[in-house]
Amino acid sequence: MNMVNKVIVLGFPEYQLQAKKLAEEARLAYADIEIHYFPDGESKIRLPKKLPEHVIFCRSLDHPNDKLIELFLAADGART
Repeated sequence: MNMVNKVIVLGFPEYQLQAKKLAEEARLAYADIEIHYFPDGESKIRLPKKLPEHVIFCRSLDHPNDKLIELFLAADGART
C-alpha cells in the first residue's frame, strides 16, 4: 500500500470546500466530519468508522475558543 492510501483529509462542516480542494489537489481520500450540537451546547463529533494510519484535519480556527475543543475531540477519536 502506498502512502496515498494511508492518508485521509477530514473536513469540518465550515471548511469542507477547502478541505475537499486540498484532498483533490493532493490526490488523497476525503471525508466529512459530522458535528451534532446538543441543546445544552455540547458537541458530538462523528468521524468515519475506518480511518487510515494518517489523518489530516482541516478546519478554520477563527473564533478558536469555539472550535478547538471539537478539534481535540476529533483528534482523540481518530487515535482510537
